Amino acid sequence: MKKLFLCFLSVVILLSGAVGCSSTTVTSEYILEEDGTESSATADSSDVSTDVSDTDTEEGAVDKPVAVKDPYSVDLSGATITVAIAENYSFLIDANPNESSYYKAINQRTKKLEKELNCKIKLKKSTDAQALTTKVTNALLAGEQYCDVIMTAISQASTFAAKGLLADLNAIKGIDLSKDYMNAGNFVTNTKVGNKVFAVAPKDSLLNGAVGVYFNKNIISELKLENPYSLLSSKKWTISKMREMALAAKSQNVTDTSGRYGMSVAGFSWESTEPILANNRTTLITNNNGEVTYTADSAGVAASIAQAKQMYVTDKSAYINHTDDETAKMFVEGRALFLVGYLAYADDIASMDDDFGFVPFPRGDKQNGYLTAVNYNARAFLIPANLSTARKRAAGAFIQAFMYASEDTVDAYIDEMDVRYFRDDESGANVKLCADNLTINPHAFFTDQGGNLDNGTLRVIFQGVDGRQEVSKLLADNSNGSKAVLNDLLKKMKSAK
Repeated sequence: MKKLFLCFLSVVILLSGAVGCSSTTVTSEYILEEDGTESSATADSSDVSTDVSDTDTEEGAVDKPVAVKDPYSVDLSGATITVAIAENYSFLIDANPNESSYYKAINQRTKKLEKELNCKIKLKKSTDAQALTTKVTNALLAGEQYCDVIMTAISQASTFAAKGLLADLNAIKGIDLSKDYMNAGNFVTNTKVGNKVFAVAPKDSLLNGAVGVYFNKNIISELKLENPYSLLSSKKWTISKMREMALAAKSQNVTDTSGRYGMSVAGFSWESTEPILANNRTTLITNNNGEVTYTADSAGVAASIAQAKQMYVTDKSAYINHTDDETAKMFVEGRALFLVGYLAYADDIASMDDDFGFVPFPRGDKQNGYLTAVNYNARAFLIPANLSTARKRAAGAFIQAFMYASEDTVDAYIDEMDVRYFRDDESGANVKLCADNLTINPHAFFTDQGGNLDNGTLRVIFQGVDGRQEVSKLLADNSNGSKAVLNDLLKKMKSAK
């Protein structure tokens, strides 16, 4: 088959209005062949389409995607890429290298991006995710080109998309979503609408919000329980097995001030139920190759919620409804066999007297593999729709290179966990297992953070697991309204330019 070369080979794009307020020239050397392979060889002039965009300021202009062979091959000629971000997550770009080896890797990532892309990275900080959403939304609705990139909580992304404020990443030249590193946590797969994609999430951001299970080795030995490492290697580490072990470890009359719990649970009840939903392969909203549907009223979801309610509430073996510090403290003091919580908890428990280990959240009883669910507050990258085509390309080049560079940052994160916090080789290997099996449940992205869609998704978890209301009644009252809001959201996302 004759190969057709498409792309911008040594394309020069003059950024009018400039990226992040400065004028610049962008050059690239990507060649996309008809069969999908890539080449950087010099092409005959008859085969090359040279695209020159000078003063392009058209909002929502549709670009033609191009395969990315080398994410560092774009020269932004000293331009400034402005990233809107919440203060508490700004460390993902602006980290103090003296605080930890992971932060040093983040600092190196930022410097590498600035060097390789020949750009400057500037942060516009807000106090938190909600404040960021409000500030950036108001600016974009007013027509202000506030930033080149938005980095916000996964759960906030649909708020921007519903208002038509986000660019379709799949239509920006230089963003290549076919690369595995662009689909960390199955984010692209689980959040696309038709062929449109509005966000990607760096892998180390997802790891910061990943949920796993710490276990107390002393209690395992004392009660002669099965070793979670052995259960994991023999593929017998299941949700039912963890529940069984928690019940065996619980004191008869345990209270918050005396006795021992089977497990101390973080983020009850949403975050702790997310891993159950994921590992049972059930989700409140389902994405089938871009076809998004409401499935909170499915039998599978009902079974997962019932299992969560049984294990966390009915069994009375779980320490729940407490702050993160109190949750960790219960485990550190040897008063819980398991700690269900984020990888970040390692910092809180590293110096505990009892020996401990770490395993992924157990698989569903009828499933074969382990999935690591991620909290909906993990951060994702978005690009505003009101940027010129040239600015979108520059922002896209930054995101592509950032995602690519994040592979090394993830390795540094895992190494730090292994060397600084853990006490055995298995724990570090299991963090790697978690990193390789991260997943974003689609409902973490599509929920609307308020109103009818939340009532039929988030609140089904909040109120159903802790027993405040029957799940069937919650769904009967809210499922139709949730479907209507979701369909409206999808309609707006499909029409985005």
